[in-house]
Amino acid sequence: MPDLDRDWRAAADVYRQRLLSMCWWTAFAGYVAGGLALARLLELAGVSEAWMDTLAMVAWLPLGASAWWLKNRLEDWAVRL
Repeated sequence: MPDLDRDWRAAADVYRQRLLSMCWWTAFAGYVAGGLALARLLELAGVSEAWMDTLAMVAWLPLGASAWWLKNRLEDWAVRL
């Protein structure tokens, strides 16, 4: 019975770290998708390149804050799992 020798706490820690890593990558994907969606929306709205550059300099902060919020919510959910 090799399963009796397994360190289940170590295995749980490894899987918890993997789950938290998935939370981070999901939030990062949301950040990138939000930026791309905003760029597409501005492009469809016909915003000039000068204004688009100006908005891009400002838009990273709310996008980053929403990604950080999403990461924290996902991690809270993952810890309660």
